[in-house]
Amino acid sequence: MASVGSILGGAFRLFRERPAAILIWAAVYFAAAIVMAMIMSWFLTGTVSIVTNPAALMPQRPGAMPPGFWQVMLFIYPFTLVLFAVQINAVFRAVLRPEDSGFASLRLGMDELRTIGLAVIVVIVGFIAMFIVQLLLMLAVTFIGMVSGGGAAGAALASILMIACFCGWIWLWVRLSLLFPLTFHRRKISVDAAWDLARGRFWTLFGAYFIVLLMMFLLIGAAVWGMMGDYIAAIWAAQGNEEQMQRAIAEFTARQVEMPVAMRVGQMLINSLIGIIALALGCGTIASATRELLIERGEDERQTQDWSEAEI
Repeated sequence: MASVGSILGGAFRLFRERPAAILIWAAVYFAAAIVMAMIMSWFLTGTVSIVTNPAALMPQRPGAMPPGFWQVMLFIYPFTLVLFAVQINAVFRAVLRPEDSGFASLRLGMDELRTIGLAVIVVIVGFIAMFIVQLLLMLAVTFIGMVSGGGAAGAALASILMIACFCGWIWLWVRLSLLFPLTFHRRKISVDAAWDLARGRFWTLFGAYFIVLLMMFLLIGAAVWGMMGDYIAAIWAAQGNEEQMQRAIAEFTARQVEMPVAMRVGQMLINSLIGIIALALGCGTIASATRELLIERGEDERQTQDWSEAEI
């Protein structure tokens, strides 16, 4: 039976059985970050560099975009979407199809195109749904304020409504969380199948996701503090003092621009490794949850697959 422990165990098994694959994913992520930084620098400054001078990001006139901004966006968004599909599917493949493990489970084929299409659909539908919900929430809060005359009871009721809306979004996200790995597993998009697979397992899934998100928060938080903790502390200390805050921002920007290339590359390498660890942990958890629930329903008979025999 699927449990929080079995789901997390499947995710962490990636790190135990496929460490070389995770390092390859990090290398791909790092190479992609270098390419994106160089192309961004080329479009914005006309030179190839992994560091873009912040002055190049400033618009020539108020309200305008920096020169080359749209060219950068036309490249960055499709490139990032393809990279996203390749890397999350590599994690899904390592968990759901461990026998298909050549070159760290990285592929670029129909599975990835299907994931890209699904991601576009999810973003569009999610944006529309969020707009409608926010509009309805705003109308409801306004109505409550008018009826209650702006009193404390009305404010409390509006707060309860907003909290309920937030909880509803979490519930919906958990119920649909298996959509991407299940689409990968079955090679077809099926929202109702993902919804049905998560039926009755909300708290199990929520518990596993909460633990993983907490671990990711601590990991990324520690990395950010290690790289720019002094800047965060300076900004925090400068609250209410605009001059001191501007000085802290200027000093941090100057350090970033003057940072030696070797140190910049090292920082990007560390960021890539941390990013892939977070990706493998997050996507590995939802893929593990999908596999555990499929096994529970008798739809996946590979419970005894020994990942230690898989190739990198």
